[in-house]
Amino acid sequence: MSNRQFESGASKRRRKNIQNNELKKYKGLMNNFVFINSEVELKAQDNPEIVVNESIKLQEEEQKVHDQPDIIIITNEENVCQSKNTQSSVEQKVESNHENIEIVNELYEHVNQINKNESMEIQGLNLLHDYPTDQAHFLGITLTSVIKRSIIEYGPCRPKIEFPRNEDKRKFSINGIDNWQHLSQKIFKHESSIQHIESVKIRSLWTKNKVLDSQLENQVSEEAAFWRSVLERIIMIILHLTSGNTALRGNEGKFSSKNQFSEGNFLQTVRLVANYDPILSKLINCEKSKIKYLSHTIVDELIGILSSDLLKTICNEIKLCQCFSIIMDSTLDITKLDQLSVIIRYTVINFEEKKLEVKESFVGFFELKHHGAADYTQMICEILSKLDLDINRCRGQGYDGASVMSGVHSGVQTRIKELVPSASYIHCCSHNLNLVISDAAKCHSKVLNFFDTVQAIFNFFASSAPRWALIAFGHDISIKIRTKVLKKVCPTRWEARHDAIFSLKERYIDVLKSLTYIILTSNKTSEKTLASGLKKKLETFEFILILCMWEPILRSLRIVSKRLQNINMDLEAASNMIQMAVTSTQDIRDNYQHILIIAKELCKKWNIPVTYPNERKKQAVKYFDEIDGDPRFKGTNEVVQTFSFLNPTSFVSKTEKEVVNASYDFILKYSNDISTDFTRQLLSLRTSLQKHQLKTIKNLAI
Repeated sequence: MSNRQFESGASKRRRKNIQNNELKKYKGLMNNFVFINSEVELKAQDNPEIVVNESIKLQEEEQKVHDQPDIIIITNEENVCQSKNTQSSVEQKVESNHENIEIVNELYEHVNQINKNESMEIQGLNLLHDYPTDQAHFLGITLTSVIKRSIIEYGPCRPKIEFPRNEDKRKFSINGIDNWQHLSQKIFKHESSIQHIESVKIRSLWTKNKVLDSQLENQVSEEAAFWRSVLERIIMIILHLTSGNTALRGNEGKFSSKNQFSEGNFLQTVRLVANYDPILSKLINCEKSKIKYLSHTIVDELIGILSSDLLKTICNEIKLCQCFSIIMDSTLDITKLDQLSVIIRYTVINFEEKKLEVKESFVGFFELKHHGAADYTQMICEILSKLDLDINRCRGQGYDGASVMSGVHSGVQTRIKELVPSASYIHCCSHNLNLVISDAAKCHSKVLNFFDTVQAIFNFFASSAPRWALIAFGHDISIKIRTKVLKKVCPTRWEARHDAIFSLKERYIDVLKSLTYIILTSNKTSEKTLASGLKKKLETFEFILILCMWEPILRSLRIVSKRLQNINMDLEAASNMIQMAVTSTQDIRDNYQHILIIAKELCKKWNIPVTYPNERKKQAVKYFDEIDGDPRFKGTNEVVQTFSFLNPTSFVSKTEKEVVNASYDFILKYSNDISTDFTRQLLSLRTSLQKHQLKTIKNLAI
C-alpha cells in the first residue's frame, strides 16, 4: 500500500468518533475555562497594535494545531480565554503544541482546581432560581467582569422545554454553542428573536397558571356563562309548566317568527319572558346563531335529566328512613296501554328542628303486560330493586279492592306478606268509603233509577241556555238574582253527589214550576215530551222520600270523605271518623219517622198524594259458604288495634300490666325493627308523659 500524504476521510471520521466517545465519558464536568493573559494585558496598556499582532500570531498557531479543534482562545477587551476540553485532551494537546505549553498548563491547573471544588460558589448569580443566567434576572443591573465570568462558567439558560423552530427549521440549541468568538452576537440575536420572546411570554403565563391568550379565555368564559344562563331559564320555564301538568308543545315546527301562532305553551312562555329578559331576547333575536336549545329533543332530554336527578334525590331520602310503604294502582293511558303507577310513602324526621313530615313521592309509570297477582308481585320487586330500595324494609301496602290485589289466598298483598310478614295491607280509607256508598246504592234498583232521574233533570236544563236561565233566575229574568242551581251527578265520587241532591231538594218546587212552564209554552214536541216525563217522575212520593233520605246520608259522608283526604290525617283518626260515619248512618235509620215527616211536608207544597205502592217483599237467598260481614276495613282496624296502645291518651290511662302485654305483642310482630328493650323504654316514657298532655302518636314522636 502506498503511503498517503493526507489522512483519509474514514480515518478522520474514526478519530472524530473516538474523540466524541472520550468527551461523553467526562460529560457533566465544567468544560468552560477562563484565564487572563497578563503579558497581553500589559502590552495593551503601552501599545494596542501589539495586542493585534499577538492575536494574529495566536490565530496562526491555532491553525497549525489541527488536531486540537476543541481548544479555542479568545482575546477580548478583558483578555478572557476559555476552553472546552477534558484532562486527557489537554495532555494530547500539550504534546502537539509545545509553543503553548504555558497556556495549557494554566488551563490544566484550572481544571484540577474546579474538579476539587465542584460546589464552588459562583459569584454574582442567584442559584435559587431555576435558570440563574436568564437575562430577566439582570435587567437594570450593570454587568461586571465577575458576573460575566460567572455567567460563562455556569453556562447558558437551558429551560427544559421545546423551543419553536424558525423559518430555517432551526432552534436555539439546548446542547450549548462552541462558537465562542461570536457568542455575544448569537445570544443577542436569539434574545431579540420572536421565538425567544414568545417562549418567555408563554413561560411567564405558565408560572402564573394562566392560559396563553387571556382574551380568548375571557371570550370562552363569557360564552359559557351566557349558555349557562340560557339553560337555567329554560329549566325554570319547564319546571313552571310541568308543575301544573301543562302541555309543553303544540303544532310548532321549526322555531321562527312564522310559526309563533301555532307554538305550544313552552315556546310562547319563552317569547313572553324574552320581552323582559335580555339573555333570552339575545338568544331569540340572534339570526346568526342556529343553536337555540328550544327544540323538542332538547326539552325532552332536559326533562329526562331533571326527572332522573329528582328520582335519585327521592330514593336517597327514602334510604335514610327506617321503613316505607308502597302504594300502587294501574290505569290506561291515552294510547290504551296499561301502566302501573307507583308511590312510596315514608316519614322524614328532622331532629334539629324537631319536625316530623309524612311524604308520598311518585316514582314513575311502568308498563304492565300481564295482570296476574304473580306478575304484579314480580314487578314490585323489580321496581324496588331498580330504585335500590330493600323490600324487607316495606311495612305497608296500599292497593284497591280488586281480588287480584287484595285476595287473602293468592292476591298481591298475600304474596308480599310471604316475603315481608310485617307489611300490612290497608285499603285506601277514602276510596273504600266511596266504594261502600256506591255498592249500597247499586243494591236497589229504585235508588239507581232515582240518581238517573237526578242526572236527567240536570242534563235537560243544562243543554239549553233559555231553560238554564229559567231555572237559574226564575221567570223574572230582569231581576237576575242568581239562586242555587242544579248540579251534575258525579259518576265516581259519591260524596260529591250531595251537591246535586241538596240543590234539587232546595229547588224542588222551582224545578216543577219550570217544567210546567215549558210544557205549556214550548213549541217543540221533543222538549215538551222530555219535560212531561221528568215532571211525572218528580211528582211521586217515592222520589221525594228517597230524596229526603239520601240527602242527610250523603251530607254526613261528605264531611268524613273530605277529612279523610287531608294530608295530615293519621290512620287512627281515619278509623275513628269511619266509625262516626257508620254511627251517623245508623242514627238516620233509627230516625226514619223524622225523614218521613220532612218528605210529607214537601209533598204538601205541590199537592202530591202520599201513597205507598203494594209490592211483594223480596228476600235475598243466602248460601252456607257466604261470608258474613264486609271485610273492607279489616286491614285498617288491625293496624289501629296494633298501634292503639301507643296513643298517648290510652298509653297513660292503661295499667302497667296492659302496657307490658301490648308491647310484647308489638315486639313479636316487628321483631326485625324493635329490640327487646322496647318494654323498658315504654315504661320509662310512660312516667314522663303523665306530666304532658299529648293526643296523637305523631305528637309523641316529635
